[in-house]
Amino acid sequence: MDSILNRQSLDGTYRLDPSMERDYFCLSSIPIATIAKMGYRDDPRVKHYIQTILNTRCPDGGWHCEGWGNTGCPMDNLNVLMLLGQYEQYRNNPTLSGAIDLLLKHWERRGEGWHKDGFGVGQRFRSLEYPAIKYGILRVLDVLSLFPYAIETPGFQSMLNFVRDKSTGGKYFAEITSDAYIDFDFGQMKEPSRWLTLLVNRIEKRVS
Repeated sequence: MDSILNRQSLDGTYRLDPSMERDYFCLSSIPIATIAKMGYRDDPRVKHYIQTILNTRCPDGGWHCEGWGNTGCPMDNLNVLMLLGQYEQYRNNPTLSGAIDLLLKHWERRGEGWHKDGFGVGQRFRSLEYPAIKYGILRVLDVLSLFPYAIETPGFQSMLNFVRDKSTGGKYFAEITSDAYIDFDFGQMKEPSRWLTLLVNRIEKRVS
């Protein structure tokens, strides 16, 4: 982990690839969130990164790959919230409501075909799949379920009910798969996936 964390720039950002801008938090927040989960939550380098993120929010309260002067990007907001949601002091922080609202608004305007920075909430977004790497409904629900503010909103409940309606006897099936995962239950479409069912159950447990 130190080999990654030690690549931090003086301003707290991470440029994990030569072609990546330092403030592309949609990319760097993914490995940092994973590292935080593995016992590095209180590491000074992780905290420095988080403070940099908080200092570079857009006027709407969210984040955007290109920084100031833009409204928030769904993927940026989702990945940053995935990291911040690991900390109790941020789960109830009202200053994050702007980032949360953008994700909820994206869902609520699904009938308009509204795309935000290239991200939509069409068929692929609404399908159940794992790994939840891309911008999709399960990943959004999983992250937002960490924030009490989000759970209380009609948009979140609408999204969760949309997923619940896909249940067959309390179990869930993968709706999109890849040949790379053919040996896993979430790589099958004709049999229920224990892993997808676990993910939905985890979300519901947080809500309850």
